[in-house]
Amino acid sequence: MMEEIKYTGVWWLPKVPENKVFGTLNIIYGEGIILTLSESFSKDNNDNELKVLNLKIVLGKSTIIPR
Repeated sequence: MMEEIKYTGVWWLPKVPENKVFGTLNIIYGEGIILTLSESFSKDNNDNELKVLNLKIVLGKSTIIPR
């Protein structure tokens, strides 16, 4: 059985800390990490701008969801 840990919280980009987005971070050992957001980091929904940034870091503040 693969272990999974979920964190729920707010997430933001280092250059835009005032634009926080709610979401859940799932860590599935042996599989990977998935961040599911409630909305786009781009306020105008222009995701092409985000692709140009070549994001490597997303910051967040979260709590662990108990099983």
